Order: sequence, then structure tokens, then C-alpha cells
Amino acid sequence: MWEMYKRAFSGSKVEPKIVMDIMFYTYCSVFHISPVDALHTPIGLIKKMLSIHGEFKAVESAEIKKITKR
Repeated sequence: MWEMYKRAFSGSKVEPKIVMDIMFYTYCSVFHISPVDALHTPIGLIKKMLSIHGEFKAVESAEIKKITKR
């Protein structure tokens, strides 16, 4: 079973259930939400929040690179 998760992290195609598990884990981890509390969160909201977080991290990374190049 864990092999499927490893395959997903390496970019291989995996079952949608594995992708959903990874998204759910990431959502809970990033936003410090208990999986029990997040269980009934609509998938659309999870995707939206992870997208916003990803964009924020990209901007943050670009700003850090600008500062460190000075």
C-alpha cells in the first residue's frame, strides 16, 4: 500500500483515492487542522485552499530569492 504513495510522490500515475489521501493529509498538515475536524470539508474548498497556499509560497519564494541576491 505504501508503495502507491511513493509512486505518487515520484510523479507516477496512481489511483484517484491515493491522490485524495495525499491532498487531505497536506490540507490538514499545512493548516494545522485535525483530520477528524476536516473530514467533512468539501473537496472544492480543500483544493481552493491548497491552491491559494501554493501561490502564496511561490510569491514568498520569489521574494526571498530577490532579497538573497542583493
